[in-house]
Amino acid sequence: MTKLTGQQIADAGLDGWVYLLGGLQTRIDAALAVGGTLVSDAEAPSFWVLADPEGNRVCLCTWQDRG
Repeated sequence: MTKLTGQQIADAGLDGWVYLLGGLQTRIDAALAVGGTLVSDAEAPSFWVLADPEGNRVCLCTWQDRG
């Protein structure tokens, strides 16, 4: 097993798929409430990019507007 360095972990991406749009704003609000930031909503409603306080990013993705 290979041990990852902190930078390798920080460079890894994570996508979360949200299938019920009613829950999407709840998830974004929860992330912001614990210190996260909204990095970009430029591709909404396809996906939003959020970051935790250390700058690790996650994409919240939906099925909408995928072309």
